[in-house]
Amino acid sequence: MDNFDEKPFGALLGALKKNQHKFLNDRLKKVDLTAMQAVFLIKIHVQDCCSQKDLADYFYVNKGTVAKYLRDLEDKGFVTRERIPENRRQYKLKCTKKAIDIMATFKEINEEWEQKVGLNELGPDFVEKFRKLTVNSVKLNEEEL
Repeated sequence: MDNFDEKPFGALLGALKKNQHKFLNDRLKKVDLTAMQAVFLIKIHVQDCCSQKDLADYFYVNKGTVAKYLRDLEDKGFVTRERIPENRRQYKLKCTKKAIDIMATFKEINEEWEQKVGLNELGPDFVEKFRKLTVNSVKLNEEEL
């Protein structure tokens, strides 16, 4: 195993995210989903009238990446697309019953990961500080553009 004492904070974040996705992907194979597809489904489910652009903006990924995931989710029967009457080039995304039924499984798998790595021990202060750091990083890049 690498010596994590010498790694910069960004490398630690990258390793945490990579290993979370590996864990989630391994567990989600049984329901034919990936970690990114699962989080897309959750966002689609909780945001009424979610669009492809909304997903790209929310997850900081490009529209092409979103389109690839959505095509796969649609082919597997997890989402439907419906044209938005006010803008014929956009689609409103909806989760199917199949997707909604799987969300509890995804939540359980994610909670298992959080418990096993110890995230549940950190408390709300850490989460709030981390959220603030993330917001600051987004603002910094927006100012630079």
